[in-house]
Amino acid sequence: MFDVVVNTVNYVCDTLDGTQSGVAMLLAANGFGTMLVALSLPRVFDRVGARPVLLTGAATFVTGLVAAPNPRETTNFRACHPRRVG
Repeated sequence: MFDVVVNTVNYVCDTLDGTQSGVAMLLAANGFGTMLVALSLPRVFDRVGARPVLLTGAATFVTGLVAAPNPRETTNFRACHPRRVG
């Protein structure tokens, strides 16, 4: 969650060429997805067990870390403004 909050502004502004409302929409989608997983995970644990679910999550996490771009090359730490000056 922390990584989502820190990098969201830069990602929406730079990569998606968005605005502050775009940041709000992206954070809302992240929160909705988190709630959906949190509510459905107990049923998944009952069906297949905790170990396969946790191993799949760990593999997904490691794959994401390996595939992610280098933040030192892609982040410029500027804030999103309602209007861009030219």
